[in-house]
Amino acid sequence: MATSGSIDHNRTRDEIITAAYRHCGAIALGEAPSSNETNTAATALENMIKAWQAEGTHLWKVEECTLFLTVGTEKYTLGTDRATKASDTVVTKLGGDEAAAQTVLTVDSSTGMAASDIVGIVLDSGSVDWTTISSVDSSTQITVASGLTGAAAEDSIVYTYTTRLGRPLRITSARRRDWTGSNPVDTPFANMYSHSEYFDLPNKKDQGVPISGYYDPRLSAGDLYIWNAPNTSNDTVQFTAHLAIDDFDTASTNPDFPAEWLEALEWNLAVRLASDVGTPPSERTWIKSQAAESKYLVTQWDSEPVSLFFQPAIGIG
Repeated sequence: MATSGSIDHNRTRDEIITAAYRHCGAIALGEAPSSNETNTAATALENMIKAWQAEGTHLWKVEECTLFLTVGTEKYTLGTDRATKASDTVVTKLGGDEAAAQTVLTVDSSTGMAASDIVGIVLDSGSVDWTTISSVDSSTQITVASGLTGAAAEDSIVYTYTTRLGRPLRITSARRRDWTGSNPVDTPFANMYSHSEYFDLPNKKDQGVPISGYYDPRLSAGDLYIWNAPNTSNDTVQFTAHLAIDDFDTASTNPDFPAEWLEALEWNLAVRLASDVGTPPSERTWIKSQAAESKYLVTQWDSEPVSLFFQPAIGIG
């Protein structure tokens, strides 16, 4: 039996809207909603997805991320400060001593770098000199847009990334990563504090090894606090974040969901449109049951397997 070999089935925003109106009987097969109906449904769809974000984990939006540290700084604003997805992080080292004002840099490897990427070089002073890559000249050489503001010795760490991280919804765990050795070494944070636990800490400006953190998602950019304030730029904080689901910005935008969620999107949007289009109450009940079933199936699938341990009760009985 021959199969297609294709697994890219998807739907656009307006195709989801059309299916939802058809499910609640507002339009017939082959018809399209009016522009006003489409605008109304687009707003309802966005509101529904934002509400779903509050329900908990969507596994495809859980990301490992990197926070680049500044010596003595305990608060970082995610959305404006230097953080990115771990998959977008490239770390290497200088292949030789580089003097102040130098723009052509020798690196151990330029693999994963590209022109216009953001690059940070740890200087001998301990600070990180941030600029952008003008060109990747070879497998061991890059040219940066601005000359180094200080000298940097061979084996100084070089960080690069392409896209700044936006505001996470929540951060569930974090760890300090030491990049000085031949391989990075992770040390898990002892705690991710609550608001009161973090702000009850004394001496938040004390410098040392970061061992704990607290995340405040705020409104448009989240604040990640770490304790202790870092005493070196040779570490990063790696953290596990739940990221926001992308908006539908245009009629042709695909949902920021796996294809398994398409049916749930259609039927649950139909529930929200049914009263506006005058769907009879008996049919609304059926639509709700279809919506609930489709969402239940994918939410059961959208869960992380966990280990279950049994331990005998010693000395009881």
